[in-house]
Amino acid sequence: MRRARLASVLAVGGSMSNNEVSVLSEDASLSGRITGQDLTVLGGFEGEITVRGRLRIGPQAKVNAKVKADSVELEGQFDGEIRAKSLSVAPSAHARGLFLADRLAIREGAVVEGAFNLAMESDARPEAKPEPATMVVAPVAVPADATMMVPPPAAEAAPVAKSA
Repeated sequence: MRRARLASVLAVGGSMSNNEVSVLSEDASLSGRITGQDLTVLGGFEGEITVRGRLRIGPQAKVNAKVKADSVELEGQFDGEIRAKSLSVAPSAHARGLFLADRLAIREGAVVEGAFNLAMESDARPEAKPEPATMVVAPVAVPADATMMVPPPAAEAAPVAKSA
């Protein structure tokens, strides 16, 4: 991918109240920090993304970033950290990193490696690091329109007192 000037690769909506989405084009590569409302990344990006709304990482995208967003739809290649209220991983996705979310959906065919922590509160973006757990999702015999929902971890059992 080529490096390009920001103005030529990022189409930014004028008024975010009109549900306009900023788009990083497929033939572009950008590094740095992006903050805004809704964003679709179709090309390459490295850095930090903070979105008050929906972040979509397209099927041809290659992203290495620390992400904070309300909702993330991951379809392409991702390496880094995602903190979101809702994270959806498509069959075309290859993801590696730390994933913190209230809701997590991983579709059949997605390849995901990393640490997961489903938040117990509505803000899925705490700064504390979760206990690492590795999970790789490989294709299984599940209908194409099925969604895998991972339940939150169960509460720890209270210690049992020993009798003398």
